[in-house]
Amino acid sequence: MVGITEKLENALDKMVQEWAFSQPSVINREMPCVGHHHYSRRHKLLRWDIKNIIPLTEKQHRLVHNGKMDYKCHNKDYLKSMVNKDYKDWLLENNLTNDLFVVQKYNEWRKRLHKC
Repeated sequence: MVGITEKLENALDKMVQEWAFSQPSVINREMPCVGHHHYSRRHKLLRWDIKNIIPLTEKQHRLVHNGKMDYKCHNKDYLKSMVNKDYKDWLLENNLTNDLFVVQKYNEWRKRLHKC
């Protein structure tokens, strides 16, 4: 049985892609786009962080993953600092549980997409 947190995580993944679809590519301003994660989705602190989502066309996304294209990332220092943080320690430092973190991110993305 799928829990509420997992449902929210799935909804968040869809919202990230919905946002990316409405953005121009960082490479050549073409549309529509998919949301490429500069750091893999497995890094939970960055999975739904807009600074980690790079709008690319589907073709560009394929080329990036195949190592045949690159893009300029404007948030490298921030992303590097976040990717090196331990998720559980970060939650404790911010007085959050995993469930509350996911709900917080869900609410942020709802506001961003004007779904309130």
